[in-house]
Amino acid sequence: MKIVKSKMETSKGQLQYNISGNGKPNIVLINGGSGPIEGWVRILPEISESASVFSYNRFGVDGFYGLPLKLLES
Repeated sequence: MKIVKSKMETSKGQLQYNISGNGKPNIVLINGGSGPIEGWVRILPEISESASVFSYNRFGVDGFYGLPLKLLES
C-alpha cells in the first residue's frame, strides 16, 4: 500500500498527513521519535478496513520542516 500524503497550511507551517479507511473507531497514529508516516505501512491496510485512520509527519520529519507554503514554492 502506498501512503498518499496530503498537505494543510497551519499558522506554524505546513502539515503532512494521511487519512485512510472509513469507519468507526477513529484512530490517530502517532510516531515516536522521528519516524515518518511510512512507518505505519505494514499495519495501515489492515486497520483501515474497519476504521478511519489519521497519521501525520511531525515538523522536521522526512526532510519536511513545516515551512509556510509560500516559502516552499519560491
